[in-house]
Amino acid sequence: IFLFSVKYRYVSIVYSKIIKTFCLECAIDNHPLIEIIISNMKNRYSSLSIRAQLLIMLTIPFAVIMFLLSFVWFVQAKRIITVNAQETLIAEKNYYLSLLNTFETERARIVETTAREVERHLDDPQMMYAVASNIDKNFHEILFDIYAGLENGVYIDSSDWQPPADFIPTKRPWYTVAIRNNKTSFTDVYMDSVRNIPM
Repeated sequence: IFLFSVKYRYVSIVYSKIIKTFCLECAIDNHPLIEIIISNMKNRYSSLSIRAQLLIMLTIPFAVIMFLLSFVWFVQAKRIITVNAQETLIAEKNYYLSLLNTFETERARIVETTAREVERHLDDPQMMYAVASNIDKNFHEILFDIYAGLENGVYIDSSDWQPPADFIPTKRPWYTVAIRNNKTSFTDVYMDSVRNIPM
């Protein structure tokens, strides 16, 4: 008990010196009110029972430890939440990319099959139109429209749209991209000449 008492009185003096040092840094050490506050703190702490002093000394480090643990928990929880969110977003991105790739592959296969059927009648525009129109009717839920343009200016459209005199199919985005890639291709969004809507 004697050792504890000496220890706590020593801590009391240390606390008062810390406060006094702080006051010196604030340039108000000589203020009478500060001296009175320090003196009252010394007297009150010294007048406390050993049990009260022990409780105070245990409470302060406990509070500090709890604050540190809370801070560490917050940092860890934030890291875990961030990692989980990133993993979830990556998984969702990969899932939708897979769906998009599947959609693109299926549509490319349908377009290639349609193109082969139309190409069988390049020398007969009427037959080309008949084949395109028939495919459009049977697969309209998948194929919005079927049209084709040839180097000689021939143009057929399964929707029966008749292009104006200044319409040049070989300058349309779908034609130039396919010629450049020399295979079934997907274009960027462009304005449709028939409906004037993005395609």
